[in-house]
Amino acid sequence: YSVAAADVAQAAQASGDVAAHLERALAVMKVSGGRPAAQRIELLVRLGIAQRDAGELMGGRSSLVEACLLAESVGDDASVATALAALNSDDLWAGIDWSTFDQRVVTMIERVLRRARPESHAVTALLSAALAAELLYLDPARSDRVSSDAVVAAEASGDPVVLARVLLQRYWAVSGSEGNAERAQIGDRLIQLTE
Repeated sequence: YSVAAADVAQAAQASGDVAAHLERALAVMKVSGGRPAAQRIELLVRLGIAQRDAGELMGGRSSLVEACLLAESVGDDASVATALAALNSDDLWAGIDWSTFDQRVVTMIERVLRRARPESHAVTALLSAALAAELLYLDPARSDRVSSDAVVAAEASGDPVVLARVLLQRYWAVSGSEGNAERAQIGDRLIQLTE
C-alpha cells in the first residue's frame, strides 16, 4: 500500500509525499524480510530521487549511496549507475553545496567503472557523467575529460535519453566564451534528440 501511495503521489508530482510513503515501505520491508535485494534497491533509488527533488539533498544522497552499496554487493552495476546518476540534477556539479564533493562517491564510481564491461556504454556514460560532477571542484581538468568521455560513451550506447542527459551535463561543463561554439552545438543536438 505504501508503494501504491508513492505511485499516486509521484503522478501528482508531490515529491515530499513520495518520500514519506517510500520510507514507510522500506521500514515495512526491513521488518517483514524475505524481499529480493532488487526491490529494496529500486525503492531506495526512488526514495533518493524524491528526497532530492523535495530539497532534502543530504537525505537523498544518503538513500542513493545506500542503494549503490546494496546494488554493488549483488553485482548489479546497472542499478549502481542509475543510483549514482541520480545523485545530481541534470547539471554538472554535485548537488551538495558550492565547491563540495564526496570522496566516498568518487571512489565508488571509479571502482565500478574499472570493472564495467566494455559493451556497457550506457552504464559507462552515466557513471562518467556522475564522476565529472563530483570532480568539478576537486580536479576541473579531469572533470572536463571525464565529461567528454561520458558523451562518447552515451553516443555509443544508442540510448537517446542517456545521450540527452549526458549532453545536458556536458553543456554545463563547458564554460567561458571559448566554449560558446561547443555549447551551441550541444544545444542543436539536444533539439534534434527532442524532435
